Amino acid sequence: MEPNTRNFVTIIGGQHGDEPTGARICHGLYPMRSTELIIIPCINPLGFKAKTRECQGIDLNRSYDGEIESLVVAKSITLIKTLCQLSRLVIDVHSTHAFMLDQPVFLVNDFADGYRQCFDIAEFQSEAPVGSLRWYCNKISTPMITYEAVEFDPIDDKQIQTGIDEILKVLGHAGIN
Repeated sequence: MEPNTRNFVTIIGGQHGDEPTGARICHGLYPMRSTELIIIPCINPLGFKAKTRECQGIDLNRSYDGEIESLVVAKSITLIKTLCQLSRLVIDVHSTHAFMLDQPVFLVNDFADGYRQCFDIAEFQSEAPVGSLRWYCNKISTPMITYEAVEFDPIDDKQIQTGIDEILKVLGHAGIN
C-alpha cells in the first residue's frame, strides 16, 4: 500500500510486559478522539501481567521476521503488521530502566525523518534490530518512531506526562489534534 493512501496513525505500547510506563503513556492518550488514530496501550497483556519482557517466552519486538509457534503471539504480530501496512505513521512506546537511561529518547526509522523536529528530547541512533517492529516498518516503507521513556520504580507521573506531551507534538505534526 502506498504511503499516501494510508489513513491511520497507530500507537503501540506494552510490547514488553516489564515496561509499564509505555503502556501508561498510551493510556494517557486515550482522551484523543480521531477516526485517524489507533491506540493499543498493551499488545502483550500476558507479559504485562507477569511483569516479563516476553509473551509465552517470545520477545514480540524481535518476532516480526518469521513464523511464530505461539498462537497468542502470532495473532498479536499479525494485528500489528496489518496496522503498520494501513498506517501513515507508527509510534512504538517503550521504556528503559533508569539505570540505563537518564532521560527519554526517540528513534526514527528510515522513512520518518520529517518527524525529528517534533521532539524536545535527544535522538538515539541505532540500527533497527532484525525482527523488530522498526525493522519491519523499514521493510514496508512505513514511517515509524520509537519513544523510549525512562522507567522508574515506582512509576513516575512526570515521565508519563513527558511522554504524552512529546507524542502529542508528533500527532499535531501528523495533522491529528
